[in-house]
Amino acid sequence: MFGLIRPPPARIGSWWRRLRRLVTTYDEGLKMDVSTATANPTTPTPATENAALPDTPPALLNTLLDAIRLDDSDRRSLRSRRGLTDESIDALKFRSGGDPVRHALLGIRDGGQWPAAQLLDSGLFVGGDEAVAPNPIYLKPNILIPYLDERDDCIAVRPHKNGPKGHPVRIYAPGFASMPMSRDVVMVEGEFGAAALRQVGFRAISVPGVSSFAGKNFPRLVAWLRARDVRELVVLFDREDKADPAKSGYKSDTLKRYDTEYWAWRVAHDLGRHDIDARIGTFPLEWDSNAAKVDADSALAAGKSWEQYLGVVRAGATPSEYLRMRHHTDEARRVLSLKMANHLLLDKRRVVDDETYERGYRIRAAGVCREDFEERPKVGIRRKTPVRVSHAPIWLSGHGFDVETRSHYVELSYVRAQDGVSVMESELVERGAAMSARRLVEYAGVGLPVSSSSSSRLVEYLGALEATMAPHLPTARFTDRNGWHRPDGDRQYVLAAENIAPSDRPPRHPVRQYPRSHSEEKAILDGICRRGTERAWIELAAEAREASDLARFLLAAGFAAPLLYPVGARSFGGHIYGDSGGGKTAVAKLVSSIFGDPSRLIGSLFTTLVGVERRAALFCDLPIVLDELQMNADPKMRRTLAYLIAQEAGKTRGAKEGGLQHTPRWRVVSFTTGEEPLTTLDDFGGQAARVLELSGRPIPDDATARRIHELTRERHGHGGRIFVHALVDLDPEELRELLAVAVARLRRHMPDTRPATVTALATVCLADALASEWVFGASESRDDLLDASLTMGRDLWERQPANTPYGPRALDWARSWLVSNRRRFAREAEIGAGTRDIPTEREVWGKIAADGSVYILHNVWDVEVEKAGYNPTRVLQDWRDRGWIVTDGRNLKPKRAIEGRTARVVCVKPDAIGVAAE
Repeated sequence: MFGLIRPPPARIGSWWRRLRRLVTTYDEGLKMDVSTATANPTTPTPATENAALPDTPPALLNTLLDAIRLDDSDRRSLRSRRGLTDESIDALKFRSGGDPVRHALLGIRDGGQWPAAQLLDSGLFVGGDEAVAPNPIYLKPNILIPYLDERDDCIAVRPHKNGPKGHPVRIYAPGFASMPMSRDVVMVEGEFGAAALRQVGFRAISVPGVSSFAGKNFPRLVAWLRARDVRELVVLFDREDKADPAKSGYKSDTLKRYDTEYWAWRVAHDLGRHDIDARIGTFPLEWDSNAAKVDADSALAAGKSWEQYLGVVRAGATPSEYLRMRHHTDEARRVLSLKMANHLLLDKRRVVDDETYERGYRIRAAGVCREDFEERPKVGIRRKTPVRVSHAPIWLSGHGFDVETRSHYVELSYVRAQDGVSVMESELVERGAAMSARRLVEYAGVGLPVSSSSSSRLVEYLGALEATMAPHLPTARFTDRNGWHRPDGDRQYVLAAENIAPSDRPPRHPVRQYPRSHSEEKAILDGICRRGTERAWIELAAEAREASDLARFLLAAGFAAPLLYPVGARSFGGHIYGDSGGGKTAVAKLVSSIFGDPSRLIGSLFTTLVGVERRAALFCDLPIVLDELQMNADPKMRRTLAYLIAQEAGKTRGAKEGGLQHTPRWRVVSFTTGEEPLTTLDDFGGQAARVLELSGRPIPDDATARRIHELTRERHGHGGRIFVHALVDLDPEELRELLAVAVARLRRHMPDTRPATVTALATVCLADALASEWVFGASESRDDLLDASLTMGRDLWERQPANTPYGPRALDWARSWLVSNRRRFAREAEIGAGTRDIPTEREVWGKIAADGSVYILHNVWDVEVEKAGYNPTRVLQDWRDRGWIVTDGRNLKPKRAIEGRTARVVCVKPDAIGVAAE
């Protein structure tokens, strides 16, 4: 319409041009609202697509470029900081600002070849009181960037990072038309980025900032791409760490740290609505030596090659995949999902008389509202009263499910005030609860901004949000235990918040622990952490290994826990006992420090059975180190530990809604200390074969023991991670073969030892050999290390008196008991042709027969044997199998006469009881 109006007089030309640009900008803004974002605009031609931009004669700009040059200092800067070659610098006609530009512009103005209106429209000049003057931004010492068209004519000149005010931004496309059509088209931030990619070999364009073409200028971007038949594009934005306070780009406001990532996603997403396949590329922060900021030109200056750039470009994610990219931190994912939801939930936007009217859910600092407006022919447009959903921002930031129970969850993120400061938090909620107004209110106690009056509206909002965001949100895999998992066939080891997988086969779907809110579980998971340096912990552990073979063996037992699953071994325990002192507790802390903080990981089993199961599941494939004092005194603790080792699974329980609850499972290596053997009581039954009991002083030097006590608080969590990282890269079949070799070698030297004990010993020795190689840096071959570990373990085991089999150990006790209580036994004496019992002066417990056999009354036997910590029936069965007692058929207690009365007795043969009867 402006073409039908006569140009204004020169004295009012300045305000007229400002008004023209204002109306043009407003008109462009009307074109771009959400209601028209899905429309397909008419494809423009190259001649008309920039009709809204000021029409500056190329000859004017070319005259300026011919009159000035690029300083040597700026050329050196372009070469060193941007990685550009002289060929690229000259081809793109970079120039330097400063006094030469002033002289050139004054010459152009005074030459009279172009009228004042064209000079002002070029942006090179500004209006003064009497005449136009050179624009000051071109007179500063800065690099000037010419914008060249397909004919290599200059259509604009822009100082680096400082365009003329009031002039719309342009698309910079250096040499775009001359590049092969087969090359990827990449859009970056900043002209130097596009120049760098052009030099590498890409068809590159750039915009001043990734957000500059996401709003009112977006239709121009679509028109520009369509005019050049670009149907595929990669948005490759600058990558900067704004979350680290130590970095120069740090932003204290969490919600503003990821604006660049959001705008890149939004441009790509909205281009997809116009049938342009756009993806989002991400530079690796590792390309920067400080991991602070990477862009296209700094990467070129750092020597990155075409292949490396191509890898980044080809790895670009579609808008629906973007939130699932692994480089996103949890904080980034939550903030981006908020911004994306705000964009996707908006149904329609209208701008009328500088007023914005919106329809849809809006997430703002004051909370979530449902906004709407209505339009009537005679009344016009007016807002409806917003419907309040919540008084604080809340949104859906992720999905998840349990890899074992398949229960589904949603992650709700929200912002709440804490001491006057806005804090972003999140809560993992069962999906069934998130979609139930009654159940969702229960989460108000953990901080969720919900109340009984707002829960129904909030559930309706969450349902709409889930339907909108479902294609974009990642689905996390959760578990309630540490240790090995194989979802989708991918072998991975979960260690609190970490996921450790083979270095050459990263898991497609990493499994991680549930975020815990319960204090004890959270304390345990927080305790699986690192402190100090790897070298410091290794030096401390190496000192303990050198102190004694016993300390080395016990430390190896801690490393054996992650070995159980890959080698197919069962859970077992280790118990170290002896007089007070000797470093038993120090070694226990060192074993616990393999994976974390001993002060938070060492615990007890003095709890309910459900608590035992949950703790065991948390410590799956980890060593459980238990409190010394309780294990010494409480037989219930012994029975609980026996259950823990034997079952490897919790009890089956019914669910209140029907069916069965999920049964927790575990594999553990328990570690206990005390002043007495653990299995003298019979609470362990057959599981005693999987408890390796060792006596002695693991750290003989008290000073060394004190150092370990103190230093494990400052040095922990390193050894286990080194071990597991190496373990996941080893073929499980190779591990099983190594264990089979270890078991075979031990059995040759220990033929009478129970198989379960041999397997547990072999597992510890294998762990010791692997830890020597992976953690402590031993240079010997693996086979030699295994031989040395087996020799150490075998010698240590054979020196232990407690390793006598159950039956012989009970017989040793019986002999001592018989000697101590000999006056309670009647003696059978030969008198003439017969015999007669010589009565005792005390209560009769049995009789010593003339042939040396010992009869023990059955009721006395049961009481005394149980008091000594043995199982009466099990002892008799063992003695029967060894031929040490006389039985009456299937009855282990035959009838015998004592002092003229017949009673059931335990009849021990003379050759078994030996000198005790004499």
